[in-house]
Parts: sequence; structure tokens; C-alpha cells
Amino acid sequence: MPMYTWDATVLIPGTAGARVRVQADNSLTAMRLIEAQYGVSTDKILGFTQLVEPSGAGAGPARTLSSGRDTGLGILILLLLGGIYHLTTLPWQWLVGGAAVIVLGVAALVVLVRGIRRKTLLRRGKIVGDPPRKDFVAPAVAGPLEDMAGPLKDVASALEDVAVVLRKDFADAAIQRQEYQKAVQLLRPLAEKGHASSQYNLGVLYDQGLGVEQDCAEAVKWFRRAAEQDVASAKFNLGVLYENGQGVPRNLVQAYMWFELSAAHGEQRATQAREMIAQDMTGAQIAEALGLASEWKPRHG
Repeated sequence: MPMYTWDATVLIPGTAGARVRVQADNSLTAMRLIEAQYGVSTDKILGFTQLVEPSGAGAGPARTLSSGRDTGLGILILLLLGGIYHLTTLPWQWLVGGAAVIVLGVAALVVLVRGIRRKTLLRRGKIVGDPPRKDFVAPAVAGPLEDMAGPLKDVASALEDVAVVLRKDFADAAIQRQEYQKAVQLLRPLAEKGHASSQYNLGVLYDQGLGVEQDCAEAVKWFRRAAEQDVASAKFNLGVLYENGQGVPRNLVQAYMWFELSAAHGEQRATQAREMIAQDMTGAQIAEALGLASEWKPRHG
């Protein structure tokens, strides 16, 4: 008859409780062994659990059945680390944030290793147990890890939103202080991830050569991305660059189109610029520009 390992906490008088293990072929025999060995009644035996029995020779010592919470906690900690990573790029948090990343990183590694080892043992082993008895506490079984997917996604999204807002605020503050190089460093990651106002501001910095070498072609690139997300000022600036042939070949049709799209948002500058360049355009060119404007659709990201 196979023997199994049983784990329990025994409330011994004068102590806070002792953790004990016995070998038996069933839970009733294990309970009787603990009662006889420690001289306690059944109601003094808590957390009575059968350990997972390894299947096959050389499978290693038995381990308690994991509910998957360790792995879930590890994933949550890694998500928190993602948010902290964003924050540590901000100057005032370099030291504190760096220390927090190290501490939480070690904690996350320990928790994940424990969770993975236990899940591996569970896959290798077999679960054999008796029905729960009212005179001892049966091991709790958690729901599947997939149930945590929704909340974890919400946490990740919230952390990302906080990181974006903080980085954008620090970039705006750097621009106000005329610390343009720092502003470029803060804006670029946001712009690359599709943050519209960051794309526009980065375009302005390239257009004016603030914090970076002036590069109108790069300015056109970022203004275009912001314009594709319906930023009116970006559309106006594209019109100016096309009108003057800066960063792109001079093209009055394209300039008129962008002025038309910007004016649709109520940009007075765009309305005036559109009327001025119309004096140098033919009726066919204006009609072409209006056709392009009517076909244009914004996109996001």
C-alpha cells in the first residue's frame, strides 16, 4: 500500500503551534498518528494537508500543492516594475527609483522561481486526497490564473497612463525652463509610442533646432504623425513647411490641403495662410487640394 506524507500544524499547550509531518496511507491514520505522538485531540490539529506525491523514481521530495498565487504575485510585481522603470527615467527619482527596482526585482525573482518550481512539481505529480473532514481544515484551491488576466491588464494600463502623464508633465516643465535637451529625451519615448501632443512638441523642437540640431525633415515626420491623430497645429505647421519647401519639396497643393484641414478645426492662422497661397495657385490646383482634403482621414498611433 502506498505511503503519503501529511503536513499539519499542531496546537501544543504553551507554544504558538508546531509544524509536523507524518507518513501514512490515508488521512485518518495520519490524524491518529499525530494525536498519539503529540498527545493532542483532533480539534488541535489545523491546516491538515496531503503533500503532492512525485510520480516515478527520482522525482525528488514531495512538495505542497501550489494554488498559483505565487506566480500571479510575481507577474503583478513585474508589472509594477514596468511602471517604476518609467518613473526612474525622471531625474528626481533616479536614486530612490533605482533602489526600489533592485529590491522589488529580487523579490519578484524569488516569488517567480517558487511559483514555477511548484507548478512544475504539480505537472509531474499526482493528487490523491480524501474528502474534506469537518474536524480539520482542507487545503484551499484557488481559481485558475487566467482569472487574474483582466485585473492585471487594468493594473498595467493604469501604470502606463501614470507614467505617460508624469513624463509629459516633466517634459513641459523642461521646456518652460528652456532645458530643451532634457525635453527631447523625455518626449521621444512618448512620441515613438504614439502620444500625439508629444509628437507635435518634438516636431517643434526639431523645426526650431531646440535641444537638437535643426532638422526640418525630422520635424515634418513628427508633425505628420501628430496630424494623422487630428492635431490641428501640426496640420498648420505641415502647411507652412510645404509652402516654404522646408524638409519637403515645395508643394502649394499639399500646403493648401493642410491649411484647409487645419482651418476646419477653427485655426485662424490656417484660414489666413490658405487665402494667401490661393493667390499663387490656379483653379485646378485649388480643386485638387480640396479633393485631397475631403479624402483625408485621421488615424491613431
